[in-house]
Amino acid sequence: MDDPTELTTVATLPDDDSYLFTVSGPSGLEEEVILVRTDAGLEGNSTNRATNGGDDTPPVRAWKNFCMHEPDQPFDRGGDVGAAIREGQVICPRHGSLFDLDSGDCDNGPAAGQSMVEVEVTVTDGTVYLTDDNLTFEHEGGLDDDDGMPSSTSHLGL
Repeated sequence: MDDPTELTTVATLPDDDSYLFTVSGPSGLEEEVILVRTDAGLEGNSTNRATNGGDDTPPVRAWKNFCMHEPDQPFDRGGDVGAAIREGQVICPRHGSLFDLDSGDCDNGPAAGQSMVEVEVTVTDGTVYLTDDNLTFEHEGGLDDDDGMPSSTSHLGL
């Protein structure tokens, strides 16, 4: 990406929550993305694994904001709700599937065997940038932040 877009700073990114933003792809279709902290190891060569020049700042990851089992179910519901994150996993609020924040993989519930969709980000001097060549930053927040709640029939209390 020739001109990466500044998203936020690692210091202001919540530990057990997400930063929600909207991007558009080559077709113009807008989609939501969540940015999350992860304290997983830095081994591996994933282009989505953002580091901060070797200092102690935790890496961050970016994922499309939907459950693979039910794509109209967002993890981060906008507003002040945010994504439910526990012990390095994001929880689908509809059926409780747990997705690993570092790998994106799910090994339980209805989404078992599926992985979240990655979005490339990098961190330079503590600032997080969108560096995915296929996406354009549109704005902070979700597609429709009117009431912040999806039309879910979930009985999970998160």
